[in-house]
Amino acid sequence: MKLFQLAVHAVAVGGLVFAFDALMLLASVACWFFIYLFGGSIGYHRIWSHRSFKTTPFVAYASLWVGMLMGQGAVFSWAGQHRMHHRYSDVSLEKDPYWAHCQTKWGTFKTWFLSPHPIPYELRMVKDMVGDKWVRFTHQHYYKLMFVWIALLALLDPMVALYGFFIPSVMCYVSAQVTGVFGHKVGVVNHEGTNDHSKDSHWLNVFTLGESYQNFHHKHPARVIMGKYDLSGYIIDRFLAVK
Repeated sequence: MKLFQLAVHAVAVGGLVFAFDALMLLASVACWFFIYLFGGSIGYHRIWSHRSFKTTPFVAYASLWVGMLMGQGAVFSWAGQHRMHHRYSDVSLEKDPYWAHCQTKWGTFKTWFLSPHPIPYELRMVKDMVGDKWVRFTHQHYYKLMFVWIALLALLDPMVALYGFFIPSVMCYVSAQVTGVFGHKVGVVNHEGTNDHSKDSHWLNVFTLGESYQNFHHKHPARVIMGKYDLSGYIIDRFLAVK
């Protein structure tokens, strides 16, 4: 996964340097917004990792497929590591996949670009997903599916692949790291008793679309709406949750 992510970063940076297009970059921002909001924040995180709300099968499985476009792996492993993070939040570098407390700038750099760490997640944490055939399928064929998607976009136009997948994927990665790293370093503690260093930050939501109320989230992992400016929570509550 790390090599895949590094390759995606390299293509995205190279493309911006040698094939910059301002209008296409705006399209990339729009792609990032949709992929990270629906596939990442709503899908991978709140539907699949925390089972925060009930929704229709169409929304659940559509979010699974869109979530893959973040370039951060299939939902089975993503949810496994995310649940590990909640269980061992800020315990140690070895146990917490989103460890954010390196003592040096180089350590923070490595955390930013190489997280999540290559540690085995506990399979018992994702046993609820084992029986789902689509979860298994996307897990077993993730890279094949990604390469097919990239190839289809490139056949339309290499610029479509660059600005429709590679650059939005990097943006999604940055958003995830803002949540995982800065979410445990920047902001305020509004909810005691989480036994970690999670923080709440209104302004970080600009990059995470509602995911930066980490202190509230670690206190109440299954709550749909995490904070005042939680865009994902608002959309879920108004449009996607089956009540």
